[in-house]
Amino acid sequence: SSSSLSLYGLKSDEFLLKYSQYQAIADIPVIHFSFYDGTIEASAKVNLDSEDLPFWIEARANDVKIEKLKEDTPAKKQDISGRLQAITKLNGFANDLTKLSGSGKISIENGKLWELNFFKGIGKLIFTKDFTNIVFTKGYCEFFVKDKLIFSDNIQLESQMANLKGAGKIGFDSSID
Repeated sequence: SSSSLSLYGLKSDEFLLKYSQYQAIADIPVIHFSFYDGTIEASAKVNLDSEDLPFWIEARANDVKIEKLKEDTPAKKQDISGRLQAITKLNGFANDLTKLSGSGKISIENGKLWELNFFKGIGKLIFTKDFTNIVFTKGYCEFFVKDKLIFSDNIQLESQMANLKGAGKIGFDSSID
């Protein structure tokens, strides 16, 4: 445990991790920390006896404030904000993340996301001007990870001005469809 922890420039408080190991299976039943006014909770298992290090992880983010998180990222100058909730279950091999698979859900409240490159491009295609002031009161996405892709057939963004629904794919090679 630690009162604070920093990893890749991201900061957390109240860090707690429980770890046990039996017959080369690393078991982490609890990872918990405060993260930008929200919390992250996770659990994981890793087979240390296998060369490929097969793993399983389940993680949940609750009430993470994007406007605070962005300050410790390259997006710090962008006008983005919102409250993030997420849950995911993933499994794969630590030595080969191209075989990662799993699923999850992400929701956002009061999201201002138009300065992110992906949304900026969509906004310019759909709207004539002033789209950067649109705040999504609700956003939701169920996603899947498989075959080097993160994909969703259920992306929904709702605001007073526009409601967007669709599907999309992001490849591990940074391709977008």
